[in-house]
Amino acid sequence: MRSGYHPTDDFNGALQLGVGRFQLTQRSGARCSAAPAYLYPARERTNLQVFTDALVLQLLLEGRRTTAVSIHRYGQTETLFAEREIILAAGAYGSPQILMLSGIGPVLTN
Repeated sequence: MRSGYHPTDDFNGALQLGVGRFQLTQRSGARCSAAPAYLYPARERTNLQVFTDALVLQLLLEGRRTTAVSIHRYGQTETLFAEREIILAAGAYGSPQILMLSGIGPVLTN
């Protein structure tokens, strides 16, 4: 191209430098994160509870099955029991940390 930039069809490919259309996480011209895309539409479901200002301490297990989550919020430790399932989605750093705090993961030896 005359501007010195070349067309790029895949910004996730080997070469990101260039011009072209790229993927956006937008809805109606505004950024659309996971909250408005998935959480807000599901807020009214009776089988969903959202807790804010909470720190997950560990997952509680019965055998190999997670049955509850221990959290700390508002200065107290609470145990939240699940009837069916628990979904751990604490990111690339938080999820492994919570699993290790719960005794799940590699055995570390000196």
